[in-house]
Amino acid sequence: MRLDVNFAALDRLRQRMEAPLQNWQANIGLGRVKDIIYEPHEREIENLEELDVGPGDTIIREGRRVFLYIREFYVNAETFEEACSDPEKLRKFHIVWCKTLHEMKSAGRFERYVTSDRVDEPFGVALRTNSGEWACGDTEIYVCRWCLQHSNWQNYRAAPAKQRLSLVTHFSRRRFLETNHVKFADVPSRSDDSTPALGRVKDWSEISRKYRHSKQFRCEDCGVDCSKKPSLLDTHHNNGVLSDNRYANLRALCKICHSLKHRGWYKVSASDEKAIEALRQAQRSPLADQNP
Repeated sequence: MRLDVNFAALDRLRQRMEAPLQNWQANIGLGRVKDIIYEPHEREIENLEELDVGPGDTIIREGRRVFLYIREFYVNAETFEEACSDPEKLRKFHIVWCKTLHEMKSAGRFERYVTSDRVDEPFGVALRTNSGEWACGDTEIYVCRWCLQHSNWQNYRAAPAKQRLSLVTHFSRRRFLETNHVKFADVPSRSDDSTPALGRVKDWSEISRKYRHSKQFRCEDCGVDCSKKPSLLDTHHNNGVLSDNRYANLRALCKICHSLKHRGWYKVSASDEKAIEALRQAQRSPLADQNP
């Protein structure tokens, strides 16, 4: 089906104004119109006050159900396809206020989550692979086991291990919504169209350099002075949101201290670790002030 667009009245007005006429065709079908009016699925959470607790500790926004998940994260894989081949290795999405969400809120890292209204479609994610490159796309991810435990979905608590695994891998978001008789989630507040597809902005290197310079290239945790070797000092995001570059959300950390914030994936090379320890030792020495 096509749209018939007639601008005869506009053409008559252009003639009265002695403006030149131009041939124009609206080559837009309904498929293209659908793309134009399409509302994005994922939105960031601007304020915790926007979210409420519904029946069964479900996650409610503006009176309707939403799901939460972390869109950007690191994976131990070489490619996007390899990472997504086993959803068990990916981050999980949340259906209720489980212990993980409470822990993330207490740790000040809740802003990493986005709300989603996807029911039958895969989730949109940005994955950083072993090469350090980011890759974006849609993929299936599994529901959080703590959420199933908390809500006791399909008698999850009493189910044997094999049945529990099946409840995870075959979890239906649509069935969950329909069974609990709640309305479908409204469009949340932040979308993956309105924010960077990848966490870091293009000028991140300059932002990081300026922030570390404002801290005299000193680690804000251990105090080591890295001004002579600035590459040993990183800029860490306190809340884990890589696009949130407010100075209040940044912290200058030597690579050793930074690795303690990201146990399991952030690795410090032996040479960098040795260099930082040498600086720490030299700056603790009483002779340090005498040998600039």
